[in-house]
Amino acid sequence: MANSLRKKTPPPPDPEQLNPDKEAEVNVAEVVKDERTTKIFGSVSLLFGIFLFIAFTSYLFTWQDDQDKVHQFGVRIFATADVKVTNLLGVLGAYAAHQFMFNGFGIAAYLFCTFFFVLGINLLFGKKIFNLSRNIKYVLVGLLVISMAMAFVTPNTAFSWGGAVGELVNSWFIKWIGQVGTGALLFLASFSYFIWRFNPQFHWPEFNWIKPAEKQETFVPEPEAEPVKMDWDEAGKPLQEP
Repeated sequence: MANSLRKKTPPPPDPEQLNPDKEAEVNVAEVVKDERTTKIFGSVSLLFGIFLFIAFTSYLFTWQDDQDKVHQFGVRIFATADVKVTNLLGVLGAYAAHQFMFNGFGIAAYLFCTFFFVLGINLLFGKKIFNLSRNIKYVLVGLLVISMAMAFVTPNTAFSWGGAVGELVNSWFIKWIGQVGTGALLFLASFSYFIWRFNPQFHWPEFNWIKPAEKQETFVPEPEAEPVKMDWDEAGKPLQEP
């Protein structure tokens, strides 16, 4: 009788129900595909492109004041309190511009700004406004051709217009094919890059002064016939002259 009156033991509670504040699992793939994530990355890319453009432009005017400091301290310049730079974007701008322009590709480093601009616009608006793959090709080829050409035409200037990469590649080609051969190769490469990038239309000029002037026929108008005066009879018929 006692066994029949014994109550059944309830099942243990579910531990997931006891912890309502449990964090939801984060799916990385869904976060990456989220529209808000692409817009954030697009904004960051645009901001970075603008940052590089300002840093590069400021470096063109302040490199003489900041270059020796970046050379002396290197990465430690960020942790050195008494170092003052004149770049508009501070120590980070001076260091980034020095690496991209002096140790990199010189004035051709501006092509990086175009890449981050194109990438940022496409991500921010969520559609293919600019051709990213084509821009990457232009940037890669332009970095080599422009930096090498600038190093060739400005060999003895204080500012490194071609950067370390341009000067290095330029010295290799001068050693291999000489000054004249390198100049001819750079002219061909620069002209080909210009055509590939902008696709200009060329038209052969017409030299009219070479051809003899065509003789133009003068138009002489024919004399108009004088109207003939005719007499009419009473019946409305013309009278014949005697």
